[in-house]
Amino acid sequence: MYYDKKRDRVLLRDGRSVVSPTTFSRMVLRGEDVSSLRVLEGEESSAYDLIYGTSTSSDIEDITPIPQSHEHTKEQLDQVIDVLVDSDRWDASMVDRVDKEIDFFDRTDNITFLIHCIDLVKRMKEDGVVWGVGRGSSCGSLVMYLIGVNDINPLKYNIPFEEFSKEQDD
Repeated sequence: MYYDKKRDRVLLRDGRSVVSPTTFSRMVLRGEDVSSLRVLEGEESSAYDLIYGTSTSSDIEDITPIPQSHEHTKEQLDQVIDVLVDSDRWDASMVDRVDKEIDFFDRTDNITFLIHCIDLVKRMKEDGVVWGVGRGSSCGSLVMYLIGVNDINPLKYNIPFEEFSKEQDD
């Protein structure tokens, strides 16, 4: 896949398909394989879009591929916790809820998912991409709020984490 920043679109490697950056972001968040991802930027042309018959930009920057395994290390778990605690949205009253959510992400082997969310939010902020306030079940997660995936604090609106996890509270 390629991102053509000049034309604000993502091209699949074969050049036959074009998706919007929003669709691409959803692919990443769903954990779809984007290991062959490359980002194209700049004015020169070296790649070709077969749909529109136009050239794309040429400066290529590799993005770290998503690992095939969802297993995570203690260092990755610590990295996520550090990001949460360092968030400008962090409040000491959030400890119990964050512990509950981190336990869920750890138990379901989704710490790498959180790391990719952190990286995606960081990259979108760097690139000046604007995204919605909140959407769907992600608004039920305090962790997603602290990372910056959405702007809805579930504690403020009494949204239970089960809205995100779909697990029944025992």
